[in-house]
Amino acid sequence: MVKTPFIFVLFLLIQITSAGQSNTPIESQLSKWSEKDPIQKLYLQTDRDTYLAGDTVWFKGYFMSLFEPSYDNTTVFVELTGIDEGVIVTNVFPVYLSVAAGQLEIPDTLKTGNYLLRAYSPLMMNQPLFTFRKILQIVGKDERTLSQKPSVLTVTFFPESGNFIAGLENTIAFKAHDSEGQPADFHGIIRNSKGDNITNIQSVHDGMGTFKLTPEAEEIYFVEVNGTRYVLPIVEKEGTKLEVVNSNGGKRFRIVSTATRDELKPALILGQMQGKTVFRKKLENDGSEFKGSVNTGSLYSGILHLTVFNENNLPLAERITFVDNKEYIVEGNLTDEHFTFEKKGKNQFSIILPDSIEGSFSISVTDTHYNEQQDYAGNIWSWFLLGSDLRGNIYRPYYYFDPDNPKAAEHLELVMMTNGWTRFKWKDLSEENYLPLKYKDPGYITLSGSITSAGKKRAFADKDIILFMAKDSTRFGKNPILLTTDAEGRFTIDSLIFFEKAYFLFSDVKGNKSQSIKARFSKDDIFGGPYPVLTQSWPQNIKASEAPGWDPLRDTGLTGKNVLREVIVKGKYRSTLEKLDDDYASGMFKGNFFNRILDIRNENSSGDIFQYLRERIPGLRVAGGPGSYRLNYRGGNLRYYLDGEPPDDPTGDVEDNSNVTVFLDEMPSNNTMIESIPLGRIAMVKLIPFSPMVAGGGTALAIYLKKGKDLEWNNIDNGASTAEYYGYTIIKEFYEPDYSIDRSANVRDNRTTLQWIADYQVKASNPRIPVSFYNSDRTQKFRIVAEGVTTEGRLLHFEKIISK
Repeated sequence: MVKTPFIFVLFLLIQITSAGQSNTPIESQLSKWSEKDPIQKLYLQTDRDTYLAGDTVWFKGYFMSLFEPSYDNTTVFVELTGIDEGVIVTNVFPVYLSVAAGQLEIPDTLKTGNYLLRAYSPLMMNQPLFTFRKILQIVGKDERTLSQKPSVLTVTFFPESGNFIAGLENTIAFKAHDSEGQPADFHGIIRNSKGDNITNIQSVHDGMGTFKLTPEAEEIYFVEVNGTRYVLPIVEKEGTKLEVVNSNGGKRFRIVSTATRDELKPALILGQMQGKTVFRKKLENDGSEFKGSVNTGSLYSGILHLTVFNENNLPLAERITFVDNKEYIVEGNLTDEHFTFEKKGKNQFSIILPDSIEGSFSISVTDTHYNEQQDYAGNIWSWFLLGSDLRGNIYRPYYYFDPDNPKAAEHLELVMMTNGWTRFKWKDLSEENYLPLKYKDPGYITLSGSITSAGKKRAFADKDIILFMAKDSTRFGKNPILLTTDAEGRFTIDSLIFFEKAYFLFSDVKGNKSQSIKARFSKDDIFGGPYPVLTQSWPQNIKASEAPGWDPLRDTGLTGKNVLREVIVKGKYRSTLEKLDDDYASGMFKGNFFNRILDIRNENSSGDIFQYLRERIPGLRVAGGPGSYRLNYRGGNLRYYLDGEPPDDPTGDVEDNSNVTVFLDEMPSNNTMIESIPLGRIAMVKLIPFSPMVAGGGTALAIYLKKGKDLEWNNIDNGASTAEYYGYTIIKEFYEPDYSIDRSANVRDNRTTLQWIADYQVKASNPRIPVSFYNSDRTQKFRIVAEGVTTEGRLLHFEKIISK
């Protein structure tokens, strides 16, 4: 099935449903808001739902916007939070082409309880209540101490479309839950202020239900349970109500109004999804009842938001309803199966996807006995289509997307009527009161700061600076980067990707004439973004404080006694220069019988590297000075050795006879760049005659910058300045044992996550995901979960339990 682009679907629907009608002001304002702040959604597949304190949470993140993969985000924040502890752990990872993979280590000091995993990008902070959230059950050594309050029932009433109007038959939805937020079965009697019994009510699904009531003006209605009175909303004397019911191929709506004042009379009904108008119909001003239908067969699945407006574009009534056309579903099937429950036995299978499918997917295999599905756990379908647009926690969200559940659509409408949708306020849109976007995508890591003259402490303004980095960066790799300060000595470098702590060295480009400078970053890590504190609540009770089989003293992973046999290693002595060459050189730069190596890690000479090299390497002549250095190596090409005679050089002048190519960290460079490098930054110089890296077998002069333990950041000369910055959290590799080599009985394997594949790219030519893994010592059944997003925005959720 090929997905039609969402914008094209909108165009067709609006043309059909609003023929002859021009855009209303509220539509234009909605469109402006959507273009300015498009809805960004994020889902994290985790390897499981239940963990021990000290375990690692493995995850894969998927970004979407307007029902398609979103490429607008480059950075994702992932947090573990506790109701008492606040934010416990924050990790930050780069996003590549709408997906991100990573992990989060759970502190081993956490107590047993429910914790919240939360994830968001900077762009999502413009709508901070709609971040990704997932409840994790964590089992620790001790029970979390929660205030022991008696269980209290709470019942909340929700008139359909928001208005409880006198004289009209109103549909009222309700939701009952206990003090822990768990759904509670409920029944009761609605009474009026005189104590008359009006109607009986009974919950039908997870504490939710509906009833009908025609209220009298100025009357009060309530239900009383165990001495507690729950009052229905205030009855309005006049107003407008909107009824919505499911029908074949769409939604039927009925608008009824008792309004006598013009500002309360309906004039327009508008339907929108993800901030885009999909339906509109103008209403006759003198009517009191309007009926119609919305053909949803061509819409994408998700929440449809229907709103009735007056002639001044102010909302009178609104209702959210769910559209489920199943077009988002990617079917998956198992094939090539070989399953065993032998201890440390090998399993393998493939997940076959439909032809022409391309996308990014992730797969987890877990021991089901130690990873029971939690009540609030969802999946990629329930989150992107439902949970991501609602503010509260949805109990058993996966229930509504079970294809074998005949009651799913009916019960899902109860969720629609009892949960709010508040990404924006219509009043703000009608008044064009758009808040400026406070947060923008950083474009990966952006470093900014200022440079001053170290002695005079004044701005190092409008100067050229050369910057070195001690770790690789996808922006400039091992090469230095040139930057220029502004009139106030400030600088900015963007689009960097590096992990954990990196060291940066700033140097004036004037070499030995450099001024002494001091560089400072505006902040020293990527973690402390200026993002608001997010306050969210979630159910705290944990039904089984320790899931069956959990050892509260914990013993996970591969544990036991390993006995290593004695190994005798023979080798030869390596000189200091040979060790240095091994540490720095690689590939065609390594070794070479004719090379010349200089170790200058401890040199304190003044001047630049070319001044230092004069008279230090036999046969190498350095002519000229700063800005015009010329290098010549006598015998620096194959012809010298083949003919036995040096090249003609009657004058001894190398100005027109330079035959040395310079490299910096094995990348081609030039003399101007090399001379600007402070001498204290260089570890090794290697001259390689007839190098294969030079055309014609010429001479290479390889300059290597210090790295690792050779870096002495507090002893850099030539006016340089250093600074540190913490980048992205390093992305670790999931460990999986290979028992084809050794199934040692001395090693006890208690893994719960048996396999985690964070990123598998599927191509149309071979829509297959191969998986293999080894059992632990206690595997009796396991759950396979594969999820992902295709390039067209369709969603894979494949789940299967394999047991004996």
